[in-house]
Amino acid sequence: LTSVTSQYAGQGVTFSNASAVDYSKGSAAIAGFAHSGTIAIEPCVGIEFCSSPLRANFSSPQFAAKVWVGCSSPLNQSIQVQLRAYDGAGVLVGTASVTLAARATPTPIAMPLEVRRTSAIIRRIDVLVPGGFNNGLAIDDVTFEH
Repeated sequence: LTSVTSQYAGQGVTFSNASAVDYSKGSAAIAGFAHSGTIAIEPCVGIEFCSSPLRANFSSPQFAAKVWVGCSSPLNQSIQVQLRAYDGAGVLVGTASVTLAARATPTPIAMPLEVRRTSAIIRRIDVLVPGGFNNGLAIDDVTFEH
């Protein structure tokens, strides 16, 4: 596993409750899984269920934040994934959501979620599933604008 904190530290982004797994290479490879062939970020790798959101903190305010989501394991039922953006005071400033359909194979990371503001106020984002999620939910290619 790769430390997500060290993976993004040079860009001013830190994560909580996350590890990074390379699904594009080696024994963990899932064909077409990673959005760009880079490593994917999973919350709570190795723990069966997690109720905490996957949280990213930005060292400076951002205009926009975008992530791509997928699921590295089969889904017995569809799940809604949300992206929530907060300002420096913890006030919700934007949301986006997408539904991953039930399927017997992993869902490639191909569904983007984005929150965009007219001023640079985003200091934190959470990626979550209402009611909690298992450790198969993954995100890739966190992008942001300041």
